[in-house]
Amino acid sequence: MMGKNNGFLKRLKNNQPSMLTVHCVIHRENLASRNLSPELQEILHAVISCVNAIKANPKAGRLFQKYCKVLEKQHVNLIFHT
Repeated sequence: MMGKNNGFLKRLKNNQPSMLTVHCVIHRENLASRNLSPELQEILHAVISCVNAIKANPKAGRLFQKYCKVLEKQHVNLIFHT
């Protein structure tokens, strides 16, 4: 869909050159993470591993939600990192 040469947005941009095309949030994060320093890349992978480990185990997810409620945090839902 986002193809440079023949994607849908490219065809729209041919008709409207001033149109701004934007990747979705996950794709933008992926593109931005390619230019991270090795130290930040290592931290990002550690955080992704932690989040995925919590989400992969239902009991760990429930414990995480209880922990966040104890800390009075409003947002306690995690999403898998792709």
